[in-house]
Amino acid sequence: GFIWLFGLRQIIRPTELLLKRMKELALGKDTGPALTHSNVEFRSLEAGLEQMASRLADREVEKSELLDRMVSVLENITDGFILLDATWRYLYINARTESILGIHRKEFLQTSWIQNPLHKDLIQVTALIETVQKSQYMSEQLLELSSPQFMALEVRIIPTDAGVAIYHVIVTGK
Repeated sequence: GFIWLFGLRQIIRPTELLLKRMKELALGKDTGPALTHSNVEFRSLEAGLEQMASRLADREVEKSELLDRMVSVLENITDGFILLDATWRYLYINARTESILGIHRKEFLQTSWIQNPLHKDLIQVTALIETVQKSQYMSEQLLELSSPQFMALEVRIIPTDAGVAIYHVIVTGK
């Protein structure tokens, strides 16, 4: 009975607390140190978890700052940019795309390219999107458009980890 009680207090409970904390860290939560009355080995593991939690928090801040900078750049470039996920849902549409195509991007975000095209003439690049998604190689196409605002768009489709990025620029204006 003494060995069972010793094992429970010195090994099983500290192990369960460390596992619980690791799961919380993996989910982005951290309740802080849990082992105050334990042996040196488990307290050493807890200190390692402290360092990992600190590094993860730092990386999240860096990731957030980088994302903010990327969005700022994409919002201020002079060409259009669209990001589609692997199922062709709009993840991001920059302000220039909005002005080039005369759309309101909020109406399109999280909807599908197929069910809700940004512009009727952009349907012409649907086959190219499929090709790029399968091949994972960038491709481009010049589109003759029926818009009174401009005559042609150069469209580049670039594979990404999330799906595809569509970069477009007005080639000829009226």
